[in-house]
Amino acid sequence: MSAIRHDVDNEGRVFPRQTLLLVLNAALENELFRFARQAAQSWLQEYPGDLGVQYLLAKALYLEDKREEAIAVVQNVCELDPEYADAHDLFAQLVAESHPEL
Repeated sequence: MSAIRHDVDNEGRVFPRQTLLLVLNAALENELFRFARQAAQSWLQEYPGDLGVQYLLAKALYLEDKREEAIAVVQNVCELDPEYADAHDLFAQLVAESHPEL
């Protein structure tokens, strides 16, 4: 089985980031969490600094019930972009759910 590149279409053209974001959000809305996670991870292999995709990866991990992994990813996003409000909201939610004693 060969790896699917989500950043290049069948004719070798670059897959637009905006299209990827739409696909990831649609996958999350339709409960295709594994697909969203795999697509985000594939994109991040080529573009590791893409904080928007990292955030969506964290959401997919969370919805797959992989909270500790999601916390690590979204914490990184928060550290790199302290003004990313959605990432901070997700981080707070994850920590509250994973560590209610805090």
